[in-house]
Order: sequence, then C-alpha cells, then structure tokens
Amino acid sequence: DDIVNNLENFIKKGGSKVRFINGQYGNGKTHLLSMIKHKAKELNYAVSYVNAEDIKLSRYDELYKGIIKYLETKDNKDNVFKILIEKFSLKIKQDVEKQFDDSDDQSEYHKEIKRKIKDFLSKLTKCSANFQSALKNYMINYIEAPNEKDWENENETILRWFSGEKLPLKE
Repeated sequence: DDIVNNLENFIKKGGSKVRFINGQYGNGKTHLLSMIKHKAKELNYAVSYVNAEDIKLSRYDELYKGIIKYLETKDNKDNVFKILIEKFSLKIKQDVEKQFDDSDDQSEYHKEIKRKIKDFLSKLTKCSANFQSALKNYMINYIEAPNEKDWENENETILRWFSGEKLPLKE
C-alpha cells in the first residue's frame, strides 16, 4: 500500500524513492517486484526490470543498457524509448500546430517547435549535455525533417547511442 501510495502521489509529482528489498531465497522478492511493476504500468509509468545476476552492477554502462533494453509500458514492450520520445515529440508538434495555420509564417512555426523543445529540455536538469543534445536532435529531426532523406538514419544512430551502443567517433 505504501508503494502504491508513493506511485500515485509522491513520485507522480516529481519525487523519487529508493527501496532496498532484502530476504532469503523463496521469500517473494521477485513476486513483489512483479506486482509493483504491474501496478506502475497500470498507472502509465514506463518500467524496466533488470536482473542483477545478468549484469555487473558496478558497471553503470551495463546497468543503463539493461534499463533501456527492458523498458516497457502498459501498451509496449519493444522500442519503448523510441516510442516515448516520438509520442512526446508529436504532442509538442500538435500543441504548436494549434497556434498556427497553413497561411502562417513557417519560420515562426519552426522557431516555436524549437522553443518548446528547449523548454522541455531545460527541465531535464539531471541529464548530461550530450543526452540533452541527442534528445533535441532526435525530436527536431522527427518533427521537422520528414522530407529530408537522411533524418531517419540520423535518428537511428541517435537511438543506438541512447541504447548504450558504442559508436564510431564519426557517428
């Protein structure tokens, strides 16, 4: 009940919690985590379950890769990070489109898209500049560049970087 209360109230308002669950084999730790994961997905959270036996917890890069790899929502289990970015990008696009019509100055439309993305990124104070830059480029490519031929390739490269894949310096 305490965890559900945290999900419905404290965490939903931007708070965070860390809990350690300790118990002997067979006490139901995995079952409890499964119930929490199910409830969190019901409440529209994105969740990820990474088994500590499968990765080295001392290697943050491996932990990060695992989190992204096993990320899921109530409706999706594959490509969830991509889906979340694209859903949010579409929301920004729809919000801006409400302010403009076809006869309006397109440069102002594009400026407003970039301003909204910048406002969103300014709230991600705990993310690195590289992460913010990659997210910004992905979102702008996704919203504004569907007619440019290489935007999908560029976004696939960004997604590979987000997933923790080591990329050649050129990419």
